[in-house]
Amino acid sequence: MCTDVDRFDFPELSDEAAMALEHFLEELFVAFQNHYFGQMHRYHQDLAQRQHDDEQMPLPLDPSF
Repeated sequence: MCTDVDRFDFPELSDEAAMALEHFLEELFVAFQNHYFGQMHRYHQDLAQRQHDDEQMPLPLDPSF
């Protein structure tokens, strides 16, 4: 028994409720970023370093060919 539910099928809200929800989500996102900034920064730095380490170094061209 499989039922596909649209997780983004939101109910209708009043204008005031929609604005209040938007404000709450923005504040939550900013608080999340402020709290975890160091960890997110470290993750992206590590990711950039791993990608740099994975790059193949070009070999010098042999002029005899």
